[in-house]
Parts: sequence; C-alpha cells; structure tokens
Amino acid sequence: MDEDEVVTEAEPPDDGGRPSKAVPTLVGVVVGVLATAVAVLLVVVLTGDGSEDEATGTTTTTSTPTTTSMTTPTTIANGDLRGIALRLDVILERSARARADVVEVISLVGPECGMEPSEASTRLFDVEESRQEILSQLSSLQVTGDEEADRLIALLLAAVQDAQHADQHYLAWVNSEYSRFYYDNSVWDETTGTSTVNCPGEPPKTQDWDDAVAASVDATAAKQAFLAAYDPVAERYGLRVWSASEI
Repeated sequence: MDEDEVVTEAEPPDDGGRPSKAVPTLVGVVVGVLATAVAVLLVVVLTGDGSEDEATGTTTTTSTPTTTSMTTPTTIANGDLRGIALRLDVILERSARARADVVEVISLVGPECGMEPSEASTRLFDVEESRQEILSQLSSLQVTGDEEADRLIALLLAAVQDAQHADQHYLAWVNSEYSRFYYDNSVWDETTGTSTVNCPGEPPKTQDWDDAVAASVDATAAKQAFLAAYDPVAERYGLRVWSASEI
C-alpha cells in the first residue's frame, strides 16, 4: 500500500463512488513541502557550515561560505618576546648548574688526581646528557613573528652545542688518559684494603683534551654573543643577567 492509497482510503467515496477532489490537493501539498525541504537542505550543504557553541554544546548553522583556517603550532604565541625570555631564563639556570659541575670535575682531575675516574666520568656524562636535553628544549621553542626572539634561540643553541662538544671531549679524555694515569699511580694496601694515589704532576694531555679546550673557547665566544643580545632583554623584563663564565 502506497502513500496515495492511504490518503484515498481515508476519504469515503461520494456520489458515484468517485474519489474526493481533496486527494490530489493533499498529495500536491505533501510533494511541495518535500521539495521545499530538499531545496533548503541543498542550500545549507552547499553554502553553509555548522558550528558548535563551546559553552552550551549546541550546533548552529550559518549560510556564509566556508573557509579553511590554518594555524601554525607554536610553543610561544607569535611575537611573544617576553614569553621566550622567561623560558630562556629557566634554561640558563639549568645550563649554569651543568657548567658548575664541569668546572668542579676538571679542577679535581688535575695534578693531585682528586677524583676517581668513575665518578668524574659519571658526572661529565650527566652534564653531557643535560646539555642534550637543553638543546631539545631550545629546538622545541618554535617562534614566528619576532626576529629578536628567533635570534636569541639560535645564538643560545650555538653556544650550548659548542659547550656540549667540549663536555664530550673532556669525557673521552677522562675515560682514557686520566683513567690510565690515575690507576697507574695507585698503590693497593693489602692491610687496609684501600688504595693510595700518588699522581706525579699533571695527567698527560691528549688530542681529546686539546679538542675540549678548543671547543670551550668557541663556547665562551658563542655565550658572549648570546648574552650581548639576551641580557638587555632580561633587564627589560626584570630577569637575571648572566656572564659567559656562569653558563
């Protein structure tokens, strides 16, 4: 049974058994309503878009042409120099701790062999790992729209890379030449179960040592270039200013 038959049966026949004239009229109305609904739907699909209200969760439809918006994922809002300075301040605090560890270790692996090779190696390895994490943090600071902020990040990246190279060469020297020198001049005491270290002067300096010193010089120059740009910005926002020997 179709839709026309339902409508026809609902209307009893009049004289002569002829169907009521209301039937074609009603069918025409239904068809007209359906056509109008389809037309409206097509207009919405072709020219409108749906948007959801974040506060209420309701969806509204507009008839404006659709557009595609593109956003660039950034850690810091475009042009936010102060936001970059705040993050660099935290990174510099960490770099300063790494620098202090290197200075202490190198001062103790001198003429008196004041630190066991295993401890010196572990601490320098931790410093090198810290430098790598700092490099990753700096690389994640994606900034667009502020040349000064971009330049600060690039300068500090270069300085930390040079410092990391120095750390790596110091570590290689400790693991090879310093370790050999230390244990060659250690005497085991069977009675006390301890060893005594008597280092006759400075440990030999190898190519790793020379490369570490050269990388340290480069790092110092790179840090100075960075701080020449960064310290005025830090002062502007009430942050700490640094010296190359601190970071």
